[in-house]
Amino acid sequence: MLDTILDKGVVAQGDLTISVAEVDLVFVGIKLVLASVETMESWREAAKPIGGNGGNTHEQYPPREEAASFSEPESEGRLFECERPGLPGKADMLRASASRLPADLDKMEQGLAKLVLTVVELLRRLMERQAIRRMDGGSLTEGEIERMGRAFEKLEQKMEELKAVFGLEREDLNLNLGPLGNLM
Repeated sequence: MLDTILDKGVVAQGDLTISVAEVDLVFVGIKLVLASVETMESWREAAKPIGGNGGNTHEQYPPREEAASFSEPESEGRLFECERPGLPGKADMLRASASRLPADLDKMEQGLAKLVLTVVELLRRLMERQAIRRMDGGSLTEGEIERMGRAFEKLEQKMEELKAVFGLEREDLNLNLGPLGNLM
């Protein structure tokens, strides 16, 4: 199975609802492409423009002929197509933000921790903002607000502990999205 993933690649898709104190706050839809660097390079070489106006071309990964091997519906084959004219394609953003894990084990551990904690920090901030929006909108009870406040406090403390363990600062938990700037 691992050799197949590296040779052919795999596309995984999933949906997740994140709740705090039993209050649904954020929906996450994920589409993940996992393949070897060589497979991704072959997809890039085989990619053909899929529309675009004014010289704007957007590449597709994996190419249609490769996408069939993933048992992915044809309508979902456009993994990195830009939805709005004038914005950089998602493939361009992916290349601009791609990070490499260093071979040094200590640096690799910190790099992986940084990536995971950045995702957790992004989700934490999204949940906090949505909780505030729900409070402002009056759709939460006093009990729900209090439970969420305690949960967010504990999450903040745990994030501080984890950042200290891996020698990370708040500023370290960010991703550069190339032409779009920083994530947070």
